[in-house]
Amino acid sequence: MSFGRHMLSAAEIDEWRHNILTRISGYQAGTRTMFASPLIPMEYLAIQGLEVWDRWPAIVERIMAARSPEAIGEALRRPGFGVNATHFFCLACLPPGGHDGWLRHGVSYPDAAERFSIMYDFWHGATVSWRADGFSTAWAAGNVVRPYAAACIEELSAPVVSVSTGEVTNLRRSMGALMQFLFLNFMECRVGIGESGPYALPRDRVMLVREFAYLGPSFLPWSGVAAGAPFQSVVAALVFRPGVRIEVGDTATSVCIPADPMIDLEAVGLFGSDNEVLNPIGFEELEVAAAVARNAHKALYRQVAAWSWEEKMAAGAFSYFTTLRPFAVVAGVDREVDWTVPMAATDIMASMQPASEKVMSERRENDEEGSAW
Repeated sequence: MSFGRHMLSAAEIDEWRHNILTRISGYQAGTRTMFASPLIPMEYLAIQGLEVWDRWPAIVERIMAARSPEAIGEALRRPGFGVNATHFFCLACLPPGGHDGWLRHGVSYPDAAERFSIMYDFWHGATVSWRADGFSTAWAAGNVVRPYAAACIEELSAPVVSVSTGEVTNLRRSMGALMQFLFLNFMECRVGIGESGPYALPRDRVMLVREFAYLGPSFLPWSGVAAGAPFQSVVAALVFRPGVRIEVGDTATSVCIPADPMIDLEAVGLFGSDNEVLNPIGFEELEVAAAVARNAHKALYRQVAAWSWEEKMAAGAFSYFTTLRPFAVVAGVDREVDWTVPMAATDIMASMQPASEKVMSERRENDEEGSAW
C-alpha cells in the first residue's frame, strides 16, 4: 500500500481508538438493544472485523484514487442513496476492532500504522464533509445528525400532510413491516434503516428523517425474495409537535423524549426512491410496500433458517463488510472490488464452528454424496 497524506502517530491512533471504541461505542451499547440471536450466530461480528482490517485499506486506497473522501461525503448529502450515519461510523469503529481481533489470534501487521492512517484519512474526510457541521461524530456534536442541506429539508417538508390517530396507527404498522424485513435482510443489524435529525421547522416543529433502504433486489445475494418491491427505498419525513426532544446517534438511531414520539406526530411526508430520485407517495403506496416486505420477510426467514452455520456466518459478515460498498459506488469502482466474505479469515471462521454444527455439516456433505443419512 502507498500512503501520501498524514501518517498517524501512536498517540493519535490511541486517541482515535479510545474515542471510538470506548466512549462512543460504550454509549451506543447503553442506548441500543443488545441480544444473542437464535437465528444468526453473532460470532460473525468477529469475522467481519478480521476481514475489514485485512482488506478495507486496499479497497479504500482504490476508492480514494478515483475520488476524494470529501467529494464522496458531499455527494451523499441527501436521502435515497441508502447511506446513513452507521456507514460512516463503521469506517471508524470496524478497523480498530478488527486489528485487535487479529492480535488475539497472534497475528500482527507490520504496516498497522499505515493501515490506521488510510482508514482515518478516509473516514474523517468523508464524514466531516457529509455531516457539514465541523464534527466527525454525532457524539461530539451532542447527538445530532443533520447532513441534509436546507434545500433538501425544504423538499422533504413541502409535501407533508397532517395525520389522524388512525393514520398514525397504520403508519406504525407499515413502517414496522419495512423495519422488520430490513433488520433480517441485513442479518439482524440496522444498516438498512437510517435516521437523521432533528431538523428545525417553523413554529417549533422538529423533523426526523427515516430512510428504509434496499427494500428490493440489491447487492445482497438473498434479496431476490423482495422482487415485488415497488421502491428500492422509502423515506419518511416525520414532523413532531413542540415538546418532542430528539437525539440521533452515530448508529443512525434516534432516542426521544417522550420515548414514543409518535403520539406527538403531527404530519408526515412519504417518498419512494429508485436510482436516488425521490418521488412523493401516499399511504396506500406505503402499504403496498409494507405488504411486499411482510411476504419477503417470511420467505427470507425460511431461507435463512435452512442455511448452514457457515452460510449464516458468511452472510452476517458480508452485511457489515459491505458497509464500505456505497462509497465505492459513488467513486465508480464498486465493480472492481471482490466483496466475497470470508477470504482472509476463512480458517479462523472454520475453527469457530460449534461441535454440533460440525456433525450436521458432515451429514450434509454425506447427503450430497448419496449417503444414507
